[in-house]
Amino acid sequence: MKKNTINTNLIKSLINSDFLLIEKKINKNKHNSRFESLTTSFNKQEISLLDPLETLKTLKQIIRLFHFAKTETKQKLDMHFFIDEENTTLSYLIKNLLNTELINSQASFGINNNTQNSRSLKKKKFFQLGFILDKQLSKDKNFMKKQFYKGNFLFVKVNSQIEKTQNSYKIHNNFEDYKKALFFISFLKQILLKQYSTKRHEIQKKV
Repeated sequence: MKKNTINTNLIKSLINSDFLLIEKKINKNKHNSRFESLTTSFNKQEISLLDPLETLKTLKQIIRLFHFAKTETKQKLDMHFFIDEENTTLSYLIKNLLNTELINSQASFGINNNTQNSRSLKKKKFFQLGFILDKQLSKDKNFMKKQFYKGNFLFVKVNSQIEKTQNSYKIHNNFEDYKKALFFISFLKQILLKQYSTKRHEIQKKV
């Protein structure tokens, strides 16, 4: 019952945030991607409805990824957000929504910052998790290789591009709409708060 409630609430949030609606951009491929389930016109614009099950599946994968970091690795979570510098709204949401006392006590995050080298990571034992949010990587073709070299192996990528090579968890969307960015960062915040508030409760219970 509890699991069904979580899924229902997540679907409702997806709908209310317009997260499943995306402006369809001109693409050479007639069939855009497996993420799209319907295309329609609104105010002379082509709008795609993202497949809710496909999107929900990816979001649940992210939840399981955070759960794995907490329960299996026993390492402090270190999140890296890579975004376009011009997207000040997204940067503001990350800094303000994730900057809480509870989250900071268990995790750290940075925006477009250089990661520590692998030698330092082994000493501090961080679990590295990267988020590439609407950032164009075409100018830096070796971006992923550089990150792997620095010890970052797990990435969640959000953009509206069709990519042949999938080397990360992928959500087909963009953050040009404030409501979508707010939904996703709030989604991450809720995962962290739920996991770490539970952890704090367990510690207090043991004491």
